[in-house]
Amino acid sequence: MGMRCTHSSTDALIEATTRHRILAVTAVAGWGKTTAVALWARAWRAIWVTAPEADADSADWLSSEVPAVGAQGNDVDDVVLVVDDLHHVRPGTPSARYLEDLCLRPPAGLRIVLVSRVDLPFAKDALQRKGFLGEVGAPELALDLAAVVDLLRTTIGQDPPAIAARLWAATGGWPVAVRHALDLLQGVEPERRLAVLAGLTRPGTTFHRYLATQVVGQEDPDTQELLRQLANGEEGDVPLDGVARRGLLWPKAGAVPHWQLLPPLARYFERDEVLTVPSRTRLHRALRRLIAAGDHHACAELLAEHGDELVTGGHAEAVLEALALPESPPEDARLHQILGTALQVRGEMRAAEDRLRRAAGEQTELSAELGWRMCALAFAKGELHELLGLVERVRFDAGDVTDAASSLAQLRTLYFAACAHRSTGDAHGLKLTVDRVLRLREQCPEQAAETAEMMVRHVQAMQCTVEANRRAADAHGAAAVAAAEQAGNRLAVGWLRACQASALLEQGAPGPAKAEADAVLRLAERLETPFLIALALTLRGRAQLRLGALDRARADLTAAAETFEDLGSRFLAWPLCGLGDLHRSRGQLVRARLAYEEALELAEPGHEVLGLGAALIGLARIRAADDPAVARAYADRAVGLGEPLRMVPAHLARGWVALLDGDREGAAADAAQAAAQARQRHDQTGLAEAVSLTVLAAPDPATDSGMLREAIEIWRETGCRPEGAAAGLVAASVGVTVPGLSADEAAATLRACGLDPAVRRGAGSLAALTEAPRTVAVHALGVFRVIRNGAAVPRTAWQSRKARDLLKILVSRGRPVPRDQLMEHLWPDVDPTKSGNRLSVLLSTVRDVLQPVEGGPQPLATDGTAVWLDSALVSVDVEEFRKVATRALDAHRSNHPDAVDRLCTAASMYTGDFLEDDPYADWAQHVTEELRALHQAVLRALIDHRQARGDIDEVVRHTLRLLEDDPYDEQAHLNLVTVLLAAGRIGEAHRRHEIYRRHMAEMGIEPRPMPATRGRG
Repeated sequence: MGMRCTHSSTDALIEATTRHRILAVTAVAGWGKTTAVALWARAWRAIWVTAPEADADSADWLSSEVPAVGAQGNDVDDVVLVVDDLHHVRPGTPSARYLEDLCLRPPAGLRIVLVSRVDLPFAKDALQRKGFLGEVGAPELALDLAAVVDLLRTTIGQDPPAIAARLWAATGGWPVAVRHALDLLQGVEPERRLAVLAGLTRPGTTFHRYLATQVVGQEDPDTQELLRQLANGEEGDVPLDGVARRGLLWPKAGAVPHWQLLPPLARYFERDEVLTVPSRTRLHRALRRLIAAGDHHACAELLAEHGDELVTGGHAEAVLEALALPESPPEDARLHQILGTALQVRGEMRAAEDRLRRAAGEQTELSAELGWRMCALAFAKGELHELLGLVERVRFDAGDVTDAASSLAQLRTLYFAACAHRSTGDAHGLKLTVDRVLRLREQCPEQAAETAEMMVRHVQAMQCTVEANRRAADAHGAAAVAAAEQAGNRLAVGWLRACQASALLEQGAPGPAKAEADAVLRLAERLETPFLIALALTLRGRAQLRLGALDRARADLTAAAETFEDLGSRFLAWPLCGLGDLHRSRGQLVRARLAYEEALELAEPGHEVLGLGAALIGLARIRAADDPAVARAYADRAVGLGEPLRMVPAHLARGWVALLDGDREGAAADAAQAAAQARQRHDQTGLAEAVSLTVLAAPDPATDSGMLREAIEIWRETGCRPEGAAAGLVAASVGVTVPGLSADEAAATLRACGLDPAVRRGAGSLAALTEAPRTVAVHALGVFRVIRNGAAVPRTAWQSRKARDLLKILVSRGRPVPRDQLMEHLWPDVDPTKSGNRLSVLLSTVRDVLQPVEGGPQPLATDGTAVWLDSALVSVDVEEFRKVATRALDAHRSNHPDAVDRLCTAASMYTGDFLEDDPYADWAQHVTEELRALHQAVLRALIDHRQARGDIDEVVRHTLRLLEDDPYDEQAHLNLVTVLLAAGRIGEAHRRHEIYRRHMAEMGIEPRPMPATRGRG
């Protein structure tokens, strides 16, 4: 189809030649330079010369073709010399010098028109100073809107509203682009014209090839790179006016003049050139520009072809911006699938499920492309049985494996099946699936090699883990990460590195595990992927717990639990078990039990063995204090799971329970099992604990002093401070000397970690100390317990709940309590005569329970009118805390030099709120509030001291503990955010501000905005 020149371009030429003798017409291919000059030249006597593509450097082709002007000084009237295709002439060549001389000293009456795709091959300064040179570029050659309207009417007739404006905007008035667009629109129904127009620069079209060969391909490498940078929104310091005059750029709207790629070129780079560049950032920028331009059809095309690359490359947010697209046609399920995956990655589970169900429609059989996405969503939710059910519905077509997309979809489906089998402890199902993956990998095309290698290596790592081949598992895991990095799959890199962090934890290397989890968290926060963030926080929290950073561990585990809960994921069981371990280490057994039991409810339905095993092990350890039979049942279940990564801690839990129940033989047997498996799995910390259990289960623990020293050395090497300190106390109790670790030093280490050495933490080394002092201790901070002769008094010894309540009331008062007050609290509606008799029975029961030595002094004292505890015979943690905390605060107010040490000691003694297992008793409320306020005062004093010294880590630790007491303390929240920002811990600051915002919202208080971060100089 022919294209006429617009009046505007001819008028521009006429105006330029009336004012200048030399005219340069410069624009890239397709702007109609030659056509416009030819139309204009009809009014002149024209000598037309075209520079040859070859041998253009010689001046012969010019001087021989133009004898009339070949000799300088010959006068010619009304003659125009047109030199076309001047871009073939290189600067500094004879022909360039010939033309420069001719332009500087032209014969009288001669006008010269130079037509080129690039700038003139000689300097223009002298011509401009003489006023000889005029210039016409792409802006003057462009078709205006009126011309486009005329062309539409003469070629395709009536058009939909605004089609002319859309065509002009899509082409920038570039004549060649308009011509190709009109060719595409020939014979197209009016309602489809806008959609067809969007495909103007689609790869494979004639115009796309034209751009590649005649426009972009003709530019030098520097200009091509400049165009790519502009396509990505990057503007350097290079002047762009010359490039714009040649028709590659057009003005960008705004107060400050800027240039942007001409629309067809922008689309070209977005769809073709950019996609060949390794950086995935070009893809998401391309998508965002298409969305901003309102080009919905092009958005859908780009998503269909490259949506998965965007999501796995970490740009799910760019994909989700396409949710503003109009509804896709019913048959286009591909867009729903990609958007569903993007929604899942961003944590919008319900919306993701809706999209994927819409993609599935009424199908009972699923394509692998849809199936793997639904499996991924089911895995993120922790619905493992649902996942395996979906795998059964997927159609595996052996004939499609030579296609890269199809083969990868089938591999991904099998990959998630392997994850489900591994997570449910189905070793046989895992082996069968791994075999299928390996067979399918052999048939995959080469272009799918990196992604396929990533999945194959990881399922092999899973199988090697089950087979206790740790070295092979580590090697396969590292290879999987390398393949994911090579494939540019940042999501997979994060997931696989999280698996490596988990493996390091299981090997007893919390330090390296924390470093790996830190890296995963940084990546996950950049990708804004909640599931991966929660997983990284869980792993880091568990590592910090082992390292003795309990307050940081609690912050991480709490944030992880909140995120998993928001996702509706059963993997919430993982951070809950971590919180249970943390509460248990502090002696907060009520909180620990609640966390473990909730984790058990989450993990049990899908038989998710890691969460299930951890919950059973935790419950076994804490129930040993009050019900050894129940504790043994939990431990037996944990061992019976047969989960390789939980066998060492399961045998250890069962061994400690047996030891506390007096079964030394059973404890020794489990210790031996744990030690053997720990050695096989290279689990150093598991081996150290097994050694400690072996020593304490021996008839004479002191005879195995070498083994105990070895265990302590392992704890030291792995950085597990709390376990090492606890082992040090055990060593001291059995008479074993450990160089550099006395009992006092071990106790000080525990206190520095925020732990009270006197608190027995369920089944473990400290609870099994063989030579505990023969005294009575009442613990009412946290779970209520009575320790008699170093062992917990079981619930069965009390005979009735009222007996325990009587002792709790005495503890809450801290002074003699009149008998009539005790009767009123215990039996408020009973006749005093009857209640008096009942009280006498209870007092007898409590005396029997508390009596440490038969025939010795009575811890429970009475004078007939009042009842109290003899402080010389009974230690009560409430009274000890009151005394130590009050003295510490006095030291703080008087600036005493050891104020900080005293405050730290007081803080470590507060192991939980008063009577956490009985929080609603009326007589306990005022004591609970009093002690909590005292604890908060201690923490605030510590925060003031640490902040004054610039000890940021300690400020954070104590503030987190303060917020554990009172999560609605606005000033504490804001101070923590400010401190973290000042320390450059931006990610932590943002997470803490989000937690603050949620708590304020719960109270209906408008939260303060996130403080501004200072730029780094």
